[in-house]
Amino acid sequence: MNQTNKFDYSVYQKISQIVLGFHGCDRSIAEKVLKSPSEHLLKSTNSYDWLGNGIYFWQNDPERALEWAKQTQLR
Repeated sequence: MNQTNKFDYSVYQKISQIVLGFHGCDRSIAEKVLKSPSEHLLKSTNSYDWLGNGIYFWQNDPERALEWAKQTQLR
């Protein structure tokens, strides 16, 4: 892990066939999703969704998911 970043991205380069998706949400939502994904992980249908309706994940980028979650919480 490098000093400027708390995430070690090298793991994603070593395992190229695995894609990890990071979703920006708080811990309580994450725990509910793990217990019952279809009940708590609902697709977004907002008119401003930049990629259309769906559930968004940041591919191999936990920092960006965290940044997005923090920005969303401020709204």
